[in-house]
Amino acid sequence: ADAAAPPLTGHTDEVRAVSYSPCGAFLLSCSDDATAIIHKGASPQEPGETLRGHQDPVRCGAWASSGLRVATGGDDASVRLWDVARS
Repeated sequence: ADAAAPPLTGHTDEVRAVSYSPCGAFLLSCSDDATAIIHKGASPQEPGETLRGHQDPVRCGAWASSGLRVATGGDDASVRLWDVARS
């Protein structure tokens, strides 16, 4: 059997969606706490940049093919675009 992945941290409610960046170096997590967090892929248990702006749970997230932007969708009937350019 496969070993379980380490837990994600930084959210205060259930995580509903996760997505790796195109380069595989970052992980986006979306949560019922109305936030999305970008974690370093090698250390997903250490929270990175928190994306705040939704008023209700964030249900989905996706990376642009360039890896420079993220789109998140929430129960507040909004889709938000985030510039997440990485050095």
